[in-house]
Amino acid sequence: MTEPPRKSSAPRGPAKASFVRKHASAIVLSTIALAGIVYVALVDKKTLSTSEQESRKKNVFPAWRKDDLSKVVIKNAAGTATLTRNKAAGDAVTWSVSIDGKDFPGDDQNIDKLLQTLEYATFTRSIPAGSVDRAGFGFDDPRSTVDVTMGEVSFHLAVGRPAPTPGEAYAEIKGGGVFALSAALVSAIELDPDELRSKTFVPYPPADIVEIDLSGEGGERSFVRGNWIGGRGSGFRMKSDRGDGVRVAGPALDRVLGAFAKMQANAFVDDATADKAATNRVTVTLVPKDGPRGVLSIGGPCPTKKDQVIAIRREPTRLNVCVPGDVMAPLSQPVADFEDHGLIGAASDEVTEVRILEHQDGADRKLEIARSGSGFKMRAPADRTISNERGGAFLRGLLEAKGEILPADTHVPEGTAVEVRVLSQGGMGPTGKTGERTEELAIYRQKEDAIVVRKEDGRMLRVPSSTAHAFAVSDLLVRDPQVLSIKAADVTSLAIDGAGKKQRLERKGSLFELIEPKGKGLTADQGLTLALVERLAALKTTRFIADADDGSFGLSAPRMTIEIGTGTKSEADAGTLGPVKLFVGARTDDGSYGKLSNDPAVFLLPVDIEEQAAVWLVNRADFPITTATVDKITLRPTEGKELVLARDGSALHVVGANDKRALDIAADVQQAFEDFLPLAAVTVGKEADYQGFAKPALSVECSGPKSKVTYRIGAGDTYQGTSVFYVRRDDVDATFVVPQSAVRPLVHAVSKEP
Repeated sequence: MTEPPRKSSAPRGPAKASFVRKHASAIVLSTIALAGIVYVALVDKKTLSTSEQESRKKNVFPAWRKDDLSKVVIKNAAGTATLTRNKAAGDAVTWSVSIDGKDFPGDDQNIDKLLQTLEYATFTRSIPAGSVDRAGFGFDDPRSTVDVTMGEVSFHLAVGRPAPTPGEAYAEIKGGGVFALSAALVSAIELDPDELRSKTFVPYPPADIVEIDLSGEGGERSFVRGNWIGGRGSGFRMKSDRGDGVRVAGPALDRVLGAFAKMQANAFVDDATADKAATNRVTVTLVPKDGPRGVLSIGGPCPTKKDQVIAIRREPTRLNVCVPGDVMAPLSQPVADFEDHGLIGAASDEVTEVRILEHQDGADRKLEIARSGSGFKMRAPADRTISNERGGAFLRGLLEAKGEILPADTHVPEGTAVEVRVLSQGGMGPTGKTGERTEELAIYRQKEDAIVVRKEDGRMLRVPSSTAHAFAVSDLLVRDPQVLSIKAADVTSLAIDGAGKKQRLERKGSLFELIEPKGKGLTADQGLTLALVERLAALKTTRFIADADDGSFGLSAPRMTIEIGTGTKSEADAGTLGPVKLFVGARTDDGSYGKLSNDPAVFLLPVDIEEQAAVWLVNRADFPITTATVDKITLRPTEGKELVLARDGSALHVVGANDKRALDIAADVQQAFEDFLPLAAVTVGKEADYQGFAKPALSVECSGPKSKVTYRIGAGDTYQGTSVFYVRRDDVDATFVVPQSAVRPLVHAVSKEP
């Protein structure tokens, strides 16, 4: 069916003329409005609209059109900088800068800051035209100028002399009036043009670099990207003509890459000055994926900035700058620091999955763990959730495992290997592609050690058996880290043999009695003993190491043995309760190997527990006297005159003197005894030669109605980072260490005797 023609709503003929006459006013107004739109679109960009001028009537620049901004020229006493907007690349706006006719890449951050300053710049007050003295205001020879071009609109700002009002300067916008600017705004305009230059010195970002060569201090060191996906430094290997270079230790090369990042220009230097100051302590050659190589010479004092060094970029373009002096240390690391002795190259936060496969007696045993949420998920040998703490401890055991790198032509051992696969994310391959990294190890266990084939770089490493145990398939990962769970109140005895000490204590009611060592005045330190008992009774490990001791953990001849007794003797004889022995073996970076007498598993013993058990549990609380019980204190130096303090009522005073100095000495001596608590007993029995008692610095005799105690102050030393003196009390068979801050007032008292 054909659609009938529609009737036109527009008037025709006479009717049309009538329509035009009727609506003439509306048509004229519409035409004018349309013309206004066209005018704004085509003409207003060349002039300033009323609304634009009204909204910016306090601004220095009457208009600011970011999209049209194309050029800014700043001229001041430091030079002339011309900013030119680069062609748009996406949404980013970048700038080039020309300084006194020389072109440089722009520092986009500083340029953006400057442009924002100009955009929002306001004047403090307007100067009436009748009050303007152009010569007097300095406009005939302005101190600085700013020219801004925004499409067809441009402005010329001239800054003249300081105004009478403190902190102001005269300024003029050409054709726009004269006003006063704040000193802060003038300072921002009169910046050093070098501030607008890019501070980047190293020509390529780490992701673009495929080879790094270092020479000079530290020797010749060359690194190339490996054929694996590795995060930052761990993605490189040592350069080798045969392509069998050792994998680079990630942390060592990361320090070099960190030095590159710190090489931001703190000052620019001309060629002649740089060549004169440079010593070229280290030369860095960088080969990018594409483009010419970069050659950097580092070293020599910066002529203008303290603690900075000269850095010269010789290729691909010349640039001389001053950079922080601490970049030298990473660049001067010896080649040995860069050889990766770790079995795993990925960082802990990059690892996503670990699989260990053992072949034993015709059967396969598998351990598989992967990150899951905030923790880990064990997939094999059982489906279990693992806490982040325990999963992280397991990973540390793998990632901290290190070995001795064997020669490249070492033969692979015979036998069946433990297969290890570690997956990680966050690295980059030799072509710049990112993705998942797969590291594979083959571990061949031997009698006293293990040989590990690191398949990533094809190198073999020899590791101790104790280290190889971290890669064993066992249920230790899901085992409760609580090694002991005893009520502290049920511990009846404690015996410690190690660290050059033999100690035995037995509970008597709520307190412990020191049974061994024997000696005059030796009693148990209840605070130290109870604190140790509580730690041992609830002993917890950071991680288990092995199902059993194979002789590689130092437990067959332990450094320390701690016996924890529980229950009564009859219960022990009946076998229902009895002592448990804790054996402490070889020390590692994060603890010592430990094992219980009633459990074959080997675990890590926290360092602080071993330190608690290694001190003499000898009472310190009764060591200082109470001066209120003393009638006389006599200080006898080895050389010099003795000083005597005697009691007069409730106060001690210096015999034979009553001036201010004597009063100060008396107060200092009493305060010293209030602070006289020892940090620890360091030896029991006779004093040692090194403690300085053959010729003590001071002897202090304290006499009371019923007793007399003598202290001897020996040599000075340090104990756990604290400055101390060795001190003995004549009725205690032990040497204690007392902070020097407590002893020094006594020593000073005899040196400033009135």
